[in-house]
Amino acid sequence: MPPLEVGELYRWSFSLICDSGDRSADIFTEGWIQRVEPTPDLATQLEAAAESDRPAIYAAAGLWHDALSAIAEQRRADPEDAAANARWRNLLESVGLGAVADAPLN
Repeated sequence: MPPLEVGELYRWSFSLICDSGDRSADIFTEGWIQRVEPTPDLATQLEAAAESDRPAIYAAAGLWHDALSAIAEQRRADPEDAAANARWRNLLESVGLGAVADAPLN
């Protein structure tokens, strides 16, 4: 797939079929995403930051997809890293998703 265009809004949706015999039980959500270019200050901050600090920098800038991706990659690289697991839990709890924080990443 081609990359998202900078500045364009994209609608996304996700559904989970819980019972193929009763589609009214499906769980569905949708939202919007926009690709943005990092500001020069943000790019400089990210270059100077340790990998473990990048998720928080992304989150502070409101770049949730990048924050989530960065910390998920850290957890995949070392599932036993207690600090990375704590950062993952804190990020998910900050947006009301603490209930799924301990689910494995595949």
